[in-house]
Amino acid sequence: SVACGEQHTLLLDTLGNVYAYGRNRERQCGQPADGGSAEGDVIGAPMPVDSLRHERIESIGAGWSASFAITAAGELYAWGGIYRPGEYRAPAGRALAPPSAARARDLRLARTQPGADVAVMEPHAGNGAFGSEQSSQRTLRMVANSLSEYLGAPLPDADEGGGAVGARAGALHTQHVAANTPEGGGGGGSPEESSGGSSGGIPTPPPVPTELPPRNSPALLELRAVATRLGGFGAGLRARRVAGGYNFGAVVVEDGTLYTFGLNDRFQCGHGDRYSVVTPRRVEALAAAGVRVRDVACGQQHSLAMCAAGRVYSWGLGVFGALGGANLHDRPRPAVVAIGAEAHAAPEGEGGAEEGGAAVRCVGIACGANHSVALAQGGDVYAWGHAEYAQTAAGDDGARGEARRVFATAQRIELPPSLGSEVVGVACGHLQTALLLRNGQLATFGWGTSGILGHGSARYQITPRAVEALAGARVLALALGARHAVALLEDTAHAQRRAALRAVRLALLGG
Repeated sequence: SVACGEQHTLLLDTLGNVYAYGRNRERQCGQPADGGSAEGDVIGAPMPVDSLRHERIESIGAGWSASFAITAAGELYAWGGIYRPGEYRAPAGRALAPPSAARARDLRLARTQPGADVAVMEPHAGNGAFGSEQSSQRTLRMVANSLSEYLGAPLPDADEGGGAVGARAGALHTQHVAANTPEGGGGGGSPEESSGGSSGGIPTPPPVPTELPPRNSPALLELRAVATRLGGFGAGLRARRVAGGYNFGAVVVEDGTLYTFGLNDRFQCGHGDRYSVVTPRRVEALAAAGVRVRDVACGQQHSLAMCAAGRVYSWGLGVFGALGGANLHDRPRPAVVAIGAEAHAAPEGEGGAEEGGAAVRCVGIACGANHSVALAQGGDVYAWGHAEYAQTAAGDDGARGEARRVFATAQRIELPPSLGSEVVGVACGHLQTALLLRNGQLATFGWGTSGILGHGSARYQITPRAVEALAGARVLALALGARHAVALLEDTAHAQRRAALRAVRLALLGG
């Protein structure tokens, strides 16, 4: 099989060995730095990931700058740029007083939710940071309230139009808060299991750190050249499928439970809050509804899951319509995507999503940066989300205007008769979509930058078009990155030799 990150590629052979090539600046190819030089930042040809030589790998996945592998024993390994939430640190030259009885005025408790104590350390009066002591107290209370509400509570109407499943309450991780994450998001730190959820369906926010962050304190991207095992699935549970997005990932275990981890600034981990997750954490909304996940896909800041009954769920960043809901709000928890004749989503909190199935039964899903694609049983393909670069085959062709660059609901893609075969697989690049046909051919559309569509140019392709350069070959697997695509082809010579040997064997047995 094959998997692509932004600028790197993973290959898995039939013996369970993993190879990688492409960008290695974040060590996503599993190769160490070459003495601090830039030579190790790009791997020009497939090289084995040495830290996995002791394991037989059955499945691979790639995020933006990270790589993942699942062993035959069901263990999950990760390497490359692994997101580790940063912590608040005091700005240089500004000491904050410790919480002591002598300086009780420097420590205040702001109650942002019932039962939640948020400790806020205030600067000394007259230090010039926030003006007077009184104004600094007000400012820091506002910061604490805003930060806790942003990280711990969903948007007021974020669940509208999607029919979020599962209960809102549940065990939350208590973490420090990452500073200055992408898209203005929050973050997290070392997680600790809390004692439980809060009343009223609103999660209890964790304590806000007692120090304010520097203005430009970055979140941490830990660079790992050695594959490291990730746990947290519970005793005896084996990982089966893994997918990655921009600094976050999702993994399906053998019982159909979904776990997510990493950056969570736009709810892409699906836990109902914005606290980033270090150790893979179960998506409680799906588990509470009895949803058995079969497949998962990750975009830049949104996620899709497909259950065994063929229903598709989405959550995360909603502004580009990639969630398939009635509005463009971010979605903190998984909600059903209405596809085809399906008129409404499952009611919140009900556990009957599995038994009822889907009006359109889906058998495949894929995510681009900000668009989503689903393959229905029978070969129909549906797409929704950002369409400006024709990645949904229904987008802007330069003459429709801004209003037609986002499709918030699933649209069935009209396949040209010239393709002549049923679609059996889907894949997405950053701003591209590819269709694998039953006859082994490949069709692509979207933004053609760097020749990623395989049509011999960098032009847009508004409708699905067969890749003529692969005519006569049979594509077995496909993956796309931001500007490159990789297809695994059947070895026709080997297939012909096998067919000839089979014919000889049958002839001898018949004689």
